[in-house]
Amino acid sequence: MLEQNYLLVDILKKRTGGVANLNGISYQLNYAVLQLLYLNIPGQYVQLEGIEDVDLRFQTDSIFCQLKYAHLEKDRLTSSKLIEKNTLKNIFEVYQRGVSAKFKIIHNHNVSDSNLKPFITQQWNSQIVNFWNQQLPFLNDNAIDFLNKVTIERLSEKELDNEVNKLLLSRIDTHITSYIALKNALFVNAFNWSRQRKKVFRKDIDSIFSQHIELISSGIQNDALKYRWIQKIDFEFVTNQDVRDYFEGKAAQPVHIVQKLPVERPHWKNKIIETIENFDVIIVKSSSGQGKSTRAQTKLSLKRRV
Repeated sequence: MLEQNYLLVDILKKRTGGVANLNGISYQLNYAVLQLLYLNIPGQYVQLEGIEDVDLRFQTDSIFCQLKYAHLEKDRLTSSKLIEKNTLKNIFEVYQRGVSAKFKIIHNHNVSDSNLKPFITQQWNSQIVNFWNQQLPFLNDNAIDFLNKVTIERLSEKELDNEVNKLLLSRIDTHITSYIALKNALFVNAFNWSRQRKKVFRKDIDSIFSQHIELISSGIQNDALKYRWIQKIDFEFVTNQDVRDYFEGKAAQPVHIVQKLPVERPHWKNKIIETIENFDVIIVKSSSGQGKSTRAQTKLSLKRRV
């Protein structure tokens, strides 16, 4: 078996077309999810696989978005590829209908082709306009107006993923639901809606959020939250709160920390601060009664005030 696998290694390395196609679909669906999360204007909707890959429809105008994914940087977008694939010709067909619309081409790599740069900067000179007039003779006298309605936007896979995560985290309570599970739910729905060429409104997205949170709430609940073994820490300063119990040797509470009653331990405070800045999770280990919780809560209190 090992020998047979070795004989096929070179063929395996060459056959990456399927992976490239799947990555391209994933890129398009993630961009669809991003635009779906942006839905917040009355009358606005997103149509998937409509005129273009992702159509942003407003009450009076539209933005038609086409995703151009390149698996490798060497395959990035060029003017010749736009011409060969009839990308601009297809866009011009919509432009000719006189609709109030703009057009976006979203690509995951930097664009180095000088004839494409003006689609990013929107600064056209006669030489480049002439180039496109020669390549696209159907433009005629509409060249400048048409070219100004088409933009190219670079958006890497990482940037796209980060933006989706940021929007999700701004809309949900991470103590109640997992943003990763909700993100997967949106991705699957975007796939199905694309197959249906569905017009998606804000209410459709709100429904997914509600269903997901309800599903999580009806499922297994963390016992630590259920029995209130852990809870949100409140560092609000209350001037009339009695803090004398601190001097009875009881464990430090947030009110004690806010009023700076625990003795400072600069070395350990700085060590914890430095570690938190560099790692997602840290473990403070010591024997009982040495101030582990107090040190951790002191850091949280400082962060809250900053």
